[in-house]
Amino acid sequence: MFMEPRTLLLIKHAETQLTPEVTAERWTLTDRGRAQCGLLAERLRSYAPAIIVASAEPKAIETGQLVAAHLKIPLDTELGLHEHDRSNVPLVAREEFEAHMKAFFATPHELVYGNETAHESHQRFSLAVTKVLRENPVGAIGIVTHGTVMALLLAGPNQRDVFEFWKCLTTPCVVVVDTGSWHIQTMIADIAELS
Repeated sequence: MFMEPRTLLLIKHAETQLTPEVTAERWTLTDRGRAQCGLLAERLRSYAPAIIVASAEPKAIETGQLVAAHLKIPLDTELGLHEHDRSNVPLVAREEFEAHMKAFFATPHELVYGNETAHESHQRFSLAVTKVLRENPVGAIGIVTHGTVMALLLAGPNQRDVFEFWKCLTTPCVVVVDTGSWHIQTMIADIAELS
């Protein structure tokens, strides 16, 4: 099915409470993260999203709920929008985590970290985004998701180093994309600084 190019707002969830007792896919927002959602919604307002669709992870759902309520638009969820599956990985220091992620991005067809390769994560996320676009054929769409899968989707079409692009995706941030070319129109990455 042919789809007209339109604006996609890829939204990385708001600030998350790092909880060592549970794995990352079960983390929720901090109080500051919840406050960031109002600022995030205001930054999205000029794009007039018709709907917010969130990953099924709690931090994304919570971000999506708060943004959608602020903008008075519908919220939906989509299972395939979740982060790279790291459910078997404990919380580690930032430097160690970044070293793992560098290897993950550098060897996309090898299982080097977590339960999915970079290639598998990219394929699954791409299919989910396409499904969301097909099921919501009119207007701009906001998708609340996660940094790794955003970087995997956008680095190639925008000729960006995927690891460096991943590192620049703040929590939260918005990447405005034209779905015809998958080129980045703009990035909104100052929300954390304002909160």
